[in-house]
Amino acid sequence: MSAVFEGLLLPFEGVDEARLQLGPYLKSRKTSINLDYRNLDDEVFVIFRTDPRNAPFSDEIEGVAAELASAVGKALVVRYDSRIGLRSSLYFEDGVPILGFDNEDEIYLGLNEDGTLSGDSYAYDQVLEGVDYEMEQNAIQSGIEKLGTGNWDNLVELIYSQE
Repeated sequence: MSAVFEGLLLPFEGVDEARLQLGPYLKSRKTSINLDYRNLDDEVFVIFRTDPRNAPFSDEIEGVAAELASAVGKALVVRYDSRIGLRSSLYFEDGVPILGFDNEDEIYLGLNEDGTLSGDSYAYDQVLEGVDYEMEQNAIQSGIEKLGTGNWDNLVELIYSQE
């Protein structure tokens, strides 16, 4: 089953939900994209698009991230499309995009012929065609690490539950 997801992660740290009033904020914001939110876990809100999965990714989500990061300090835009192998994240601090991660930033582990890990790590541009690898850290995991909170497994569960 394929999945498409566009959203942002917002850490609870420094976030007073009553002060930010995410629900009313998202409903009142003039935008061409439809957004919803929920707790991803005990540390992170996730705000995500509810548009049809064939809708193209939108720069508007970055505007939302910038506004919210201005208010609370940091946010992470996440884009995922399993149909084409796209994984990306964009980290914001104080309303400004600071660091982006995409497929070229991912780290792979080499596999031996028997499928066990060889212990060698490879960057995207070092991966050879016809050789087997296991992904050690994808672009979204790198963004979550930079954000300092959040859980990749919980996010993947949310991504695939949206279909």
